[in-house]
Amino acid sequence: PLEIIADCQMLTSEKPKTGGVRLHTGPEEFTTIGYDVANHRLFVDRTRAGAAAFNPAFPAVHVAELAPIDGQIRLQILLDRSSVEVFGNHGEIVITDRIFPSDGSRHIEWFSIDHSFRLDSLSLYTLSLTKG
Repeated sequence: PLEIIADCQMLTSEKPKTGGVRLHTGPEEFTTIGYDVANHRLFVDRTRAGAAAFNPAFPAVHVAELAPIDGQIRLQILLDRSSVEVFGNHGEIVITDRIFPSDGSRHIEWFSIDHSFRLDSLSLYTLSLTKG
């Protein structure tokens, strides 16, 4: 399990542009956590998140409105093998999704389309599970 905390600066944009992170990337698959800068929308896109043939409705994009605070958003992402939980602006919104990536999909990559989204700070923590 992994915790990611990212502070992201929104740069002026009048056209729909996005930035964010792709999780569990691998050959032909990834889960995207992104932010639509112009429309102030956070989303989790699991349309290419791995195994999905069990239900035609599973590949989906889940969206929540999230306004930046002083031009920034904070993302806290909890990621494990089959789930992702995204907290926007200290829990103002939460999106939780199940994902089923293949074993080889373990990379993380940040992206920004047309430089509309800038990563200002990033913290990564590995989480350990304890038996109580």
